[in-house]
Amino acid sequence: MRTVYKISLLSCLATAFVACADDFASLDKGTETSLSATIAGDTRNAISGELLVKFYPEVADIVESNIVTRSVSTGFSGCPSVDEVLEIIGAYEFERVFPVDTRKENITRKTGLNCWYVVRFSDEVSLNVAAERLSRIADVQKVEFSRKINVNLGVAAPSLLSSSTRSSAALPTPPKHNVEMPFNDEMLPLQWSLINSGDEDFFKNSKAGCDINVLEAWKKCTGDPRVIVAVLDEGVDYKHPDLAANMWVNTAEKFYSHEDNDGNGYIGDYYGYDFINNTGVISCDKPGDIGHGTHVAGTISAVNNNGIGICGIAGGSGKGDGVRIMSCQVMSKQSGVNLINEAKAIKYAADNGATVLQCSWGMISHLANPIVSGALGPGSDEEWEKSFPLEKEALDYFCHYAGSPSDYIEGGVVVFACGNESARMAAYPAAYKNVVSVQAVAADFTPTNFTNYGKGCNIAAPGGEVWYHESKNGSILSLLPANIDHNGTGYGYMDGTSQACPHVSGVVALAMSYAVQLGKHVKASEIQDLLFKTSTSIDPYFTSTKYYWENFEDAGKVCRKEMEPHNYVGRNIGVVNAAALLDAIEGIGTPMCLPDVYIAPEATIDVDLAKYFKAGDEATFTCSVENNSIAAALVSGTSLKITATAVGATKATVTSSLGASQTFIITVRKGATSHGWL
Repeated sequence: MRTVYKISLLSCLATAFVACADDFASLDKGTETSLSATIAGDTRNAISGELLVKFYPEVADIVESNIVTRSVSTGFSGCPSVDEVLEIIGAYEFERVFPVDTRKENITRKTGLNCWYVVRFSDEVSLNVAAERLSRIADVQKVEFSRKINVNLGVAAPSLLSSSTRSSAALPTPPKHNVEMPFNDEMLPLQWSLINSGDEDFFKNSKAGCDINVLEAWKKCTGDPRVIVAVLDEGVDYKHPDLAANMWVNTAEKFYSHEDNDGNGYIGDYYGYDFINNTGVISCDKPGDIGHGTHVAGTISAVNNNGIGICGIAGGSGKGDGVRIMSCQVMSKQSGVNLINEAKAIKYAADNGATVLQCSWGMISHLANPIVSGALGPGSDEEWEKSFPLEKEALDYFCHYAGSPSDYIEGGVVVFACGNESARMAAYPAAYKNVVSVQAVAADFTPTNFTNYGKGCNIAAPGGEVWYHESKNGSILSLLPANIDHNGTGYGYMDGTSQACPHVSGVVALAMSYAVQLGKHVKASEIQDLLFKTSTSIDPYFTSTKYYWENFEDAGKVCRKEMEPHNYVGRNIGVVNAAALLDAIEGIGTPMCLPDVYIAPEATIDVDLAKYFKAGDEATFTCSVENNSIAAALVSGTSLKITATAVGATKATVTSSLGASQTFIITVRKGATSHGWL
């Protein structure tokens, strides 16, 4: 449930203090201490009338209990020092940042994310004064300004296909390929970032083999629906005919529901959630939207082998076996990302099954040109953590608590675009040491003219570069919502590290799918480490000055620019290599095995046996319980339902029709949550 406390104020007191907001700092309240909490960040891009507060854990427990069981006499939060300041600043809403998800509340409390609250008050109150007031409360750990992140997506309006049909006759003449296309998708031959034969008649400066080497990878794996990629972006067009079959669906929810049917704290989150408007109805084509979220989602998991459109890197083989796209809408109409919405979306993704976080955006690089780019972002992990603690805590949560120790993937991989300011450093959060930061290359392994590079960048992928290739064919072709693509094709081109980023997310999802296919349990950190080690170095391919035409698509060959290799080489950056990564996956991980079950009396738990046995989807199963007075087991297809009857512990054995068997322990104990494994 969404925990919101609408505060009924003492109006005369609130009005009096709002009227003299600038005098707050001089008031000496006995309930305050000397400055005890850190004030994170500053008021640049801050949202007026709103602050983030992190309480100490024991205080957060009191606040939560008071909100749930509140009576008029208990005050706002149940903590007198907090209540007094909330009255003074004229607070009218007091809300836990992360709504209660009963399945994940234990982990939420373990990580301290339950301690974060947002306080909303009159816009007339000075943010600095309100922040100082709250920071002087002994019960408060941190106060952070609630901000909008002015993201640089690095793309103009998308370049569209020229026809109003999707017929192959209307498509550009494809390059000359020396390999047979593995799928029947009509636009696959145009996707040079997946298969590049180096045909310079298709566009200039193309080098054979400069792609993500997915053709060889597809011989081993094309995706798996048990792998979920959360796209934090504009909304994804979940109805697109080349993507709909690969959208994540929250089967415990109801489309357009007005209730939280699954108890995860969000109403109607069927394909994901719109965190901007607090609704389960995703939008993707409002006036001003550019189709950015749909474009990156298509690169990852457009449906393969369906006879239309493009291929997704992990889009399956046409049998409903592609990775699933979860739409977490955090921007619309090219607006910046709200810090609170971002944090909510990150945790939502982890709690609802995503193991890859796809983020084709970020702040402005610390080393960008301030005249062109405006306010610059942090310059180090320490500075970023100090200024954006909520964002860091949410990302760390995803890295550590996405997936499950009892499932295929333990932990999650976070992928961010490094930025498009041609700066010598990645932008944050991409520059954070725990994040995969993606730099963009052209179709000949050279860095694109716009990409950030250097500090904080750790892998590269094709990003398109029309200024260099002198044709939109050298850009990245992917999906667009129909109302964005006014020609009605549902496809278009974009350039940017935004387009490089989903290539890496797609390859990571493909590697996870291969681990699933092999029946392995792997750690996300292992995959991330191998991602870097198996990449193809760009250094051997960038040895002489690179020339490109600035604003070529508008001005033509008017303004020639140059790039020198010494600025880019020697930085241990490689292009993502899907085939090499899948080869490396074969050497890591452990076989999946049935975990021990921890369950409360009279509770039930369902186990999908298929994931724990080789060729489990093709097998039938039986289960025997040693002591049926403690628990009973019922097998239906590949589903095992365990029902607890009495406190105690007993062994159980599952046998596959293919010959394998596994034994595990069922422990029945009062107070067990029945939401996890031992």
